[in-house]
Amino acid sequence: LRPTTDEIFRECPQFRILVIGKTGVGKSSLINHAFGVQNATTSHDRPGEASIDHEFISPQNDRFVLHDSKGFEPGSEDNLKTVRDFIDQRRAKPDLKDQLHAVWLCFEIPRAGGRLLETGVEQFLTSKRKGELGNIPIVVVFTKYDTLLDRMERTLDKSSLKGLSKEAIQELTKKIAKDKLQDVCITPLEKFTGSDIPHVTISTNGNHEETLALLIQTTEGLVCKHVGIDASVMTSVAQRVDPGLKIKASIEVGKRKYWKALASSVPFKNRSMWDCLHVLHTDIINVWNFQDPHGVIAILIVAVACF
Repeated sequence: LRPTTDEIFRECPQFRILVIGKTGVGKSSLINHAFGVQNATTSHDRPGEASIDHEFISPQNDRFVLHDSKGFEPGSEDNLKTVRDFIDQRRAKPDLKDQLHAVWLCFEIPRAGGRLLETGVEQFLTSKRKGELGNIPIVVVFTKYDTLLDRMERTLDKSSLKGLSKEAIQELTKKIAKDKLQDVCITPLEKFTGSDIPHVTISTNGNHEETLALLIQTTEGLVCKHVGIDASVMTSVAQRVDPGLKIKASIEVGKRKYWKALASSVPFKNRSMWDCLHVLHTDIINVWNFQDPHGVIAILIVAVACF
C-alpha cells in the first residue's frame, strides 16, 4: 500500500508562489504567518540575492517555494519585463512542480490622496487582462488592515462615542474602514481591472487571522480552477492558517484511492487492518504538514487512535 500523497508529492512536491510588492509592504510578515515559518525574508533583506529566480525554501516548512519581486515603482520598466519573462518561463515548464502556481500582488493600503496603481502595475494588470500571462492565478493583496483600523479609530469624533460599548466602537470603526478601503483601493482597482482579478485585505496582526485564511482560500480556489487539483492540494498542504482547507485536502487525497473503496475492500485485500489504517494515517499527516522533525506529533496521533 502506498500513500496517495506519495504520488501527489512526486508530481508536485511544493506550492510555488511569486510575491510582488514594494519594500515595507509587509511581504516577509505575510509569508511567515501564512506558511507558519519564522525566517522568511524577501530579496530586499538579502543583499546579493535579489533575483526573482532565487528559490526560498524554509527548513520549517519545505512544502512551498517562494519567489520574490520588488514592486513596479515609477521608472522600473526593467523589473516589469523581468516579472513578465519569469512568468513566461515558468509557464513553459513541462512539469507541474516547476511551474508557477500563484502570484500575490501586494499593496499597503494608501492614505487619503495616495495613489494605488503606478504605471508599471497598470501595465502588469493589463498584460493579465489581455491573457498575455496565461491562466496563472493572481490575487491582489491589500496589507496592514490593522493599521487602517487604527487610523480610522483616531478619526472618530470622541463626543459621539459616549455610551457606546467597546464592541460597538469596533464595529463602527470597521464600517468606516470598509468605506475607506472601497474608496482608496477597491474602486481604483476594479475601475482598471473589472472583477477579473480578486482582491483580499489582510493583516498579520494576531487579531485578524481570518483575513489570512480568506487569502489562502481564495488562492486555493483559483489554483484548483486554473492550475490543477494536485497544485491546489499542495496549496492546502503548504499553508498553516486554515484547518478547514487541511480537512478538505485530506478528503480529496483519501477519496482518490482508498476511502471510496473501503466498501469494496479491493485495495485492502489481504492486508491487515493496521496496514490500511497506517496508509490513511500517513496521508493525513502529510496533508497537515506539521512542523514535527522528530515525529512526536505523529506518534501521539497514533497513540490517540489506538486508545
